[in-house]
Amino acid sequence: MLSLKWNYRGRQRLASQTGSQYGATAGFLEYYAPRTFLDVNIEYQLSQRFTVFANARNILNKEQTLERYNDVSPDYSRVYRIEEFGVQYSIGLKGTF
Repeated sequence: MLSLKWNYRGRQRLASQTGSQYGATAGFLEYYAPRTFLDVNIEYQLSQRFTVFANARNILNKEQTLERYNDVSPDYSRVYRIEEFGVQYSIGLKGTF
């Protein structure tokens, strides 16, 4: 059995920031930018009792982007941080006894 799971996560607003801790006079907003990622799961039944499986999360290695800006920020300055988590794999054997 093979399954593909597409997951879309929309823009996520975080807490408003005053900016004073960064020397800014105006406050700003923080958002996680929208992203789409793909998970793949595969299972193969060896016998009536045993099944092997493999799972891979975020196989396209889509990064998570944190945007920080206010109303007067130009578009090119909105990206604050990009986080890359890599692809997560798990493999194993399932048994019924």
